[in-house]
Amino acid sequence: MKRLFAALLSLTLLAGAAAAAEPAAPAAKAAPKSHTAASSFTPAPSGWYAEFRGGVATQDLPDLDANIAYWEGLGVQFLNSPGDLHRFSQAPTFTLEGGLRRGTLSYGLETQWQRQVVDNFTAGTFSGSIDMTSLFSVIDARATVTARPAKLYGFEVGASAGWAFAHCSERYTLSVYSAPQDNVTINGIYDANAPSLGAHLGWRRPLVGSTWLLARAAWSWRDFGEMTGKEDIASGGVSYAYLTDLRRFDNGEKAQVNGSGFQFTVGLSYTLGGKR
Repeated sequence: MKRLFAALLSLTLLAGAAAAAEPAAPAAKAAPKSHTAASSFTPAPSGWYAEFRGGVATQDLPDLDANIAYWEGLGVQFLNSPGDLHRFSQAPTFTLEGGLRRGTLSYGLETQWQRQVVDNFTAGTFSGSIDMTSLFSVIDARATVTARPAKLYGFEVGASAGWAFAHCSERYTLSVYSAPQDNVTINGIYDANAPSLGAHLGWRRPLVGSTWLLARAAWSWRDFGEMTGKEDIASGGVSYAYLTDLRRFDNGEKAQVNGSGFQFTVGLSYTLGGKR
């Protein structure tokens, strides 16, 4: 009996020792923390930055379009030429901006340039032709401020204010095939400047390093009103020039020019030594 008890005790001790020597099962790994913060939540890097954007700007220039329509009507009436000539519409626009970005705010200076040329030509059968070129361009110089709040899905909002300079030129040439001495050319050049204000909504995301891809929709307000300049007229071998305001041919009144409109641009932004 004592021998049996001693054997059982020995087996129990050996089993306990074996269990103690067996390596413990590895603890279950904790689930990794989710790192799903998209680039849309990534703060823009702080530092000095430079941006270049390009796109299109809408234009509503009814008085300039009225002058095209006036000469179009002359062609239809006296030359029996076809109508439906081009008018002012969208203009290519480019912007260069530079400044300082700190956290969610950026402060900068920008210059914008937009320009559209409208070329038209209409001719009647064996009678004559009208050749027209109209140009309108604007250069803006503005101070800007933009905010990119955290977790706004990559969007940013801002405003700008500055000064704008407008240039307009018109050239109309009437050619009479049977009487070249009656040919007429009118060439006008006009300028104006006015305050420039704007508001914009943008979106950006990281591209490579401190280079970001961006898009922006903006509204620019600038009312140039009357534009002053000079007009050259050549007819019958005689030419003369005089100072005048831009005017409408259909009623002789001074033209009113408003360069306001929407802008839609895309581009790249680079921050020098930018750190997030």
